[in-house]
Amino acid sequence: MTPHNCTGPDCFGCKVKTLQLRPTSAFQPHYNYSVGSYTETERDFKDMLKRRAEENTLATGAYHDYEMRDPGELKEVPFPDANPNS
Repeated sequence: MTPHNCTGPDCFGCKVKTLQLRPTSAFQPHYNYSVGSYTETERDFKDMLKRRAEENTLATGAYHDYEMRDPGELKEVPFPDANPNS
């Protein structure tokens, strides 16, 4: 909420809430064991995942496609595609 200076009982700002949106990413720089490197930005991390997938595709001959998983996607159970019973 953005505070405002109230000018009295007829203040429109008191009747309507004002929101301030910030274009920030939830991504935090960290060492990622999947790519074996420290990641500074979300874009760097996605690029490193693509490179690692290409390296593994060339090394094994099987197609690999690595994607970033956001912590918000995590639940108490594993990802649906990782569950052998589904």
